[in-house]
Amino acid sequence: MTLVKISEKGQIVIPAAFRKKWNLEGGSTIILTDDADGIRIRPLVRLSDLSGIDEGKGLLQKLQEMREEEGDI
Repeated sequence: MTLVKISEKGQIVIPAAFRKKWNLEGGSTIILTDDADGIRIRPLVRLSDLSGIDEGKGLLQKLQEMREEEGDI
């Protein structure tokens, strides 16, 4: 768990380790979801980011696996 503070303008700083891990750069888009447990922040995955990920599997199967790993299903 990492703690961050919200600025007077409502901004937060995403730590560098998270930005590197999730390939977030200035101008990247993230998704905020209001869940029962709180706010969830996820990177927006672009189709261009998915090129080459299937490695012999169907794209739909790989996307299903990714969602299961994230706990969405």
